[in-house]
Amino acid sequence: MIQGSVYLVIGGNSSLGKAIVDRLLFKGAKIAFCDNPDGDINIFGDDKIIFLPLNILEDKEVLTVLDMIQQKFGRLDGIINCVDVQANERVYNFQSRKPHDLENFTKIISANTVGPFNVIRLALRLIGKNSPNKNGERGVIVNICVNYSGEAGRCAYIASKAALIGVTLSLDQELRSKRIRVVSIPDGASSNSADSNLTNFFLNQSINERRSCSPRDVANFVTLIIETPSLRSNVCK
Repeated sequence: MIQGSVYLVIGGNSSLGKAIVDRLLFKGAKIAFCDNPDGDINIFGDDKIIFLPLNILEDKEVLTVLDMIQQKFGRLDGIINCVDVQANERVYNFQSRKPHDLENFTKIISANTVGPFNVIRLALRLIGKNSPNKNGERGVIVNICVNYSGEAGRCAYIASKAALIGVTLSLDQELRSKRIRVVSIPDGASSNSADSNLTNFFLNQSINERRSCSPRDVANFVTLIIETPSLRSNVCK
């Protein structure tokens, strides 16, 4: 399932993204990973991995990256979305008497929801070209999300991740006939559940327990998701 496959990791320059990249490489995958461009980031890579600066909200940049993936690796088997732009702002600050900045709210929704959706919609032309593998799948898309539970001062962030869960659920239904699986998991998922009932693990574990998991734990779980066709849609309840 992973050996020889090609994955695009967006938000790949974060600690979580790097852990996922390392784990997929260890399992024999080829990787293109992307993150926002800045002055210290340049294109680099070898025969198994390439890093590409990318603004995921810009169609032209996304299409260029996809073309480079096709030229370098000849295919794309999946997307791992690690984009996680944080925000902490009250909807209304009663001390300063100022409401939440609407532009900031929109930026968070754009970064965490619109951007990943943009990459997915443009990348499906590549994933859809694949012949089904031994498990009958053409590809897998994994979105790293959070719990449904709200938190004070994080309305924009939680809303953006809840929206991404909704996107995941709808896409998984839409793409089933094309044999492309779409899954969302919490950012604190742990691979320790691999030997037990996975669904019960997610439903019963607290938010704080999930957050105590390391990026390596989450990376291990991502590979488990890819290798387990029965895991679908939303295990982020």
